[in-house]
Order: sequence, then structure tokens, then C-alpha cells
Amino acid sequence: MITESQKLSDVIGQNILLLPVLNRFDIKPGVGEKTIKSICIEHGIQLKSFLAILNTYNSQLFFPKAEDVDMAVLVQFLRRTHTYYLDYTLPRIEKLISQLAVDYPGSKPLAMIESYYSEYKKQLTAHIEYEETDLFPIINKLLGKQNGFPEKADYYSDKIQHEHVNVEDKLSDLKTILIKFLPESVNENASCELLFELSRFEQELLDHARFEDKILIPKLAKLLKIKPERHG
Repeated sequence: MITESQKLSDVIGQNILLLPVLNRFDIKPGVGEKTIKSICIEHGIQLKSFLAILNTYNSQLFFPKAEDVDMAVLVQFLRRTHTYYLDYTLPRIEKLISQLAVDYPGSKPLAMIESYYSEYKKQLTAHIEYEETDLFPIINKLLGKQNGFPEKADYYSDKIQHEHVNVEDKLSDLKTILIKFLPESVNENASCELLFELSRFEQELLDHARFEDKILIPKLAKLLKIKPERHG
């Protein structure tokens, strides 16, 4: 459990995979001996929300309480996460797959993998665009106490959860395809790098979905003053 009194440098040292999460708060390496609390004060970050997000990404066993995460902070974090996916993660995976295809021209399994990933990327991008252009603006207007929005939290919950399951399953399927059908002649280091990147991204998506399904939607329901349906 990460606490406010810990040095941020120690936290990063114990889990280097938290660096992209910190970057979404504009926190970069070079934090010195500062504690998490002092870093939050320095950057104007809400401490409770920051700790909830950091602990969620640090441990799969941690589950944040909805009341510990400010809605505006969460939306900003999710938007920056989307930017990270679109500008870095998706292009990086695509580059790794494409390089394998270039190194082994005419490989039918690699052509299949390229095609499958292309469709996956389109689906995930469409999901992100929906949230960016439809869902998040509605939330921001509700936070600004504007009226006239559809009181259907169950609609948002159903749509987001359904799309999350689809993109998570398809990414898992892509890993399975790679493990089963990559040609034996493919460079071992290159294929391992691709599988490691896919696994890291898969876990990020699961954490990302946890925030949206279990924190964002209940908070949206509260803003709309209705009780969302229970799922599972």
C-alpha cells in the first residue's frame, strides 16, 4: 500500500511500470527525496485521488473506493491515458508487428496477425473516440451543474462494459495467436518484446476498465441522481 509519507523515488524504484502513470500527472523523473504528499502539493494534485490511482496501478489486489477519487481528476487522468494509448502504445505495438512482417516477407501467420491487430486498433480507437466526444463532455457539463442530459446511467454502463470486454478479449486473443502461430524462424528477442508489450498493455487496459466500470459509472449515476443497474 503506497502512502503519502513515502518518497516517490522509492515507489518508482520498486515498480518502474508506474512511470507512465506519473507522466499523466505531469510528474517526471528527477523527484529527489520528496514525499508523495509534497509532490502533490507542488504540482497541485489532489492527494487522495492520486494515491487511489497510484495504488490501483501498483497492485491488482487494491481496489479504490469511489469516494476517494474526484470525478474531474479521474476524467482528466483517463483522457491523458487515452492520449498515451493513441500516441505511444498502439503505434509501438504496430511497429513491432510490422517489423516482424518486414523481416519475414510472405509469412501468412504474420499477415494474419497484422490484419487482426489493424482491426483491433480500429475498435479500440472508436471506443476511445466515443468516450472523448460523447461521454466525457457530458460528465464535464454535469460537473458544471448544467441540466438537460439523458438520465440513463445504465445505458452508459452497458455500452462501456460491453466494449471493454470486447477489446480485452481481442487483445488476449491476439496474444494467443502470436504464441501459437508465430513462425519458428522469427527472431526470438523481437517476438518476446512484442509479447511483453502486449501483456503490459493488457494489464493497463484491465486497470483502466476498473476505473471506468466501477468508479466512473457509479459517480455518473450519482450525478444523475439515479441508481445504476448491478452487473455481475
